[in-house]
Amino acid sequence: MNEIIKIVIPGNAIVKKNSKKTSLYRKDKRSGRIIPLSKPVTYYSKQYNEWSKGAVQACAIAKTKHPEIIFPITSRIILKMLFFFNKNMRIDLSNLYEGVQDVITGNCHSVSIPNSIYKILEDDSVRFIMGHDGSRFLLDYKNPHTEIYLYPYIL
Repeated sequence: MNEIIKIVIPGNAIVKKNSKKTSLYRKDKRSGRIIPLSKPVTYYSKQYNEWSKGAVQACAIAKTKHPEIIFPITSRIILKMLFFFNKNMRIDLSNLYEGVQDVITGNCHSVSIPNSIYKILEDDSVRFIMGHDGSRFLLDYKNPHTEIYLYPYIL
């Protein structure tokens, strides 16, 4: 089965939920005082933000290589992700899916560019992603990266 599109994201993938922090305060830039917020603010680690910027760039490049495809893709697909890490770690594979799926569906809040530039897939619900067949955690000590393959869903 031939893939619809392939995306390669450099670096070790970062687990999104493990990098999330919530704060009820912020530091005033001028006075340095701590100020309470009316609503909690969620932010992500520097590592996740850097990884997601690279992921957004990889998606934008992949879109330019496929002018024959109308983006975002609205058909049902099988999503295969190969996570190549440069060290052997204890990671929950299903947690790695969340960050990748958020990027390919245009839900990356760590970048300030419009999602129309990098959005690959309409949504990450089961209406569009029918499975994660063949996804794996692998080792590549010299070139950590994530390979994303979108395949047509065929019954």
